[in-house]
This record gives sequence, C-alpha cells and structure tokens, in this order.
Amino acid sequence: MGGLEVLKGVRDLTVLSRLTQVTPGGELQLTSKLFVVLPDKFRQDVITPFGELSLAYDGEQGWQKTPQGTRAAPPPVLDLLRKNAARTPVRLLREAAEGKRTVQFLETAEVDGHPAEVILVTDATGDAVKLSVDLATGNLLKLAFQGMAPGQGPVTEEQLFSDFRPVGGLVIPFKIVVLQDGKKSQERSVDSAEVNIGVDAKLFAREEEKK
Repeated sequence: MGGLEVLKGVRDLTVLSRLTQVTPGGELQLTSKLFVVLPDKFRQDVITPFGELSLAYDGEQGWQKTPQGTRAAPPPVLDLLRKNAARTPVRLLREAAEGKRTVQFLETAEVDGHPAEVILVTDATGDAVKLSVDLATGNLLKLAFQGMAPGQGPVTEEQLFSDFRPVGGLVIPFKIVVLQDGKKSQERSVDSAEVNIGVDAKLFAREEEKK
C-alpha cells in the first residue's frame, strides 16, 4: 500500500465511490462518500433511490441516519461498526507491524490468477482477517473474514481488490468486489480519493450533538 512509512503517516482518508448493490429485488445503483480518521473513526453517506443514509462511528459510539430520522446504533450494529473500523486495511497493517496483532502465515494460493501469500491477522478481541498479498507486487488482493449480512446473519465475506493507484503516496484499489458466502453482494468503483485533507471531527458526531 506504499510502504510502512506511508501507512504510518495516514491521518485520514476520503473516498467517493459508485456502488452496485445486489438485492433480492435486483441491483441498486448507489453513490457513497466514505470518511476515515485513523485509528477508529469513520462515516459513510450513501445516496439511494429512497433517500440518503448515513452510518458513523466515533471510536466509541455509533449512529445511523435515514429519511425517518437519526438514532443510536443498536448493539449488533455497534459491534459491526467496531469490527469494520478495526478491519480498515491501513489500521490493520499498521497495528500488525507494531506487534499489536497476532500475525500468522497460512499458505500460498492464487487470487484471480495471481500467486499470493495468505496471512492471518488477529486482533486482541479475537477477530481474525485473512489477507492475500500479491507475491509479485505486494498489493493487497483480498480480505476475508466472518461478516454479517442484513437479514441473513453470519456470512463469510471476501473483499477483492484491483485497479491499484497511488493517492498521496498511499496505493489503494479503485475497484472492490464484495462476496458473501461466494456470491457477489456489492461492487464499488472509486471516482476519487484523498489522503490527509483534514477531515472535520464534527462529521462523526450525531446531528443533534454538533456544536
């Protein structure tokens, strides 16, 4: 992703994407803006045919906003937000390098025709993520972990990365395909990304709590 020194220097990341979400009723075309402040704050605003949705986590509490109003994230959603924050690749790799997570080599395997090393990274809570790293380029080709699907429950989630481009020294994928139990659930195409632009901390506070 650009090297350890680059990863250590990332303070925030802003990504604008187009999403294709697979649903039982067909595919939905969405627009997403993601704000990440390291180590553990993030917010995602999604424009849907039914209105704008927001989901945010400030490192301790989470909230969600729909056209019906804003409310605190219920415990299962809050747990998911914590895990999502911990699985952010920049944070995951930094903490692995700092010895804050357990790292174990598993095997060499192919990802989309690319030979890759599969590495298991486990945090202090026991949440484990498999990383597949391209042997030739060092690019992070895939993340795999135990995820949750709305209305389904636990699923094996895989995030496949491609179209790598440098942004402020950081190398990030501009295409992400998400599989749940082997079936495509989402595809993301990044339109723009910015690093260290100084994301406002107020973005992560609930609307009625902003000063």
